[in-house]
Formats: sequence, C-alpha cells, structure tokens
Amino acid sequence: MEPETDGFATVRMAAGALFVDPADRVLLVRKTGGNRWDIPGGYVATGESPARACRRELVEELGIERWPRRVLALDWAPSAHDGDKLLWVFDCGGLAEDEHRVRLDGDELDRWEWVPARELDDYLAARLSRRLKQAHAARAEGRTAYLEHGGEPVRAA
Repeated sequence: MEPETDGFATVRMAAGALFVDPADRVLLVRKTGGNRWDIPGGYVATGESPARACRRELVEELGIERWPRRVLALDWAPSAHDGDKLLWVFDCGGLAEDEHRVRLDGDELDRWEWVPARELDDYLAARLSRRLKQAHAARAEGRTAYLEHGGEPVRAA
C-alpha cells in the first residue's frame, strides 16, 4: 500500500560526481549491468543528504573519499517508470592526486575513462549527456544550472 502523501510529490533522488581533468575531460564509469556509461554516483538513501550520498557512492564505487565542492546542476527528471526524480550533479574537482588510488568496486562498475565533453553523446543516453553538458558548462562559468526533463535548461516564457 502506498503511503498517504496528501497530493504532495514523493521524489526519488540521486547524486552524481562530476570530475574534470586538466585536459577538460569528464570521468565516466561503465556500469556492469547493460554496458552503460555514467558518472560515479547513485540513489540517496532515506534521511541521507545528497552531498553525503555522493561521498558514500565515491567510496563504494571508486574507493576514494571526497566531499562534493558545490552543486553544478539539479535536474527534475520525472519518468513513467520511476516517478518524480531529482538528480544532483556535484563538482568534485579533479583526480590528479587520487587517480592512482581509484579502485572500481567490480560489482556495479568494471571500467572508467576520461572522455572529452564534446564526445559525451557517443557514450551516454541523450538525457544524461544533456545533463552533464549543462553541468560541465555551469562548472566552467561558476554557476549552478536548474534543469528539467533530463537536462533541458528552464527558459523564461
């Protein structure tokens, strides 16, 4: 039985880490299920903040401890399958000092790669590629992007 919500949204949240190297490439990880590329991250647990979830996922997936520096993008991305979702993308800096310590978990992830931002469409589903391009631009411009429907920027009417 569904909990009573009084008409208010019940939202699933996920938090991901955007790492950018000095050559302006984005770190992608390959999920073992379905050979899909993504950024490190995952769902936020009940009572857990998005920043803490991002940090936990980095420890679990990459074996490194890193607190997010700031929010780059927040995407309201509802889906017929999962319902309302809020997807947080955090700036987690670079990996120069920690790259040698990256240890994939082997269960969820089997590979990682630095990918030029202009090639994200070749690796990712369209809505994730849009979201990460917007987050990458927000990082370069020192701003935060609010997005809807899988990376579409919100435009004033």
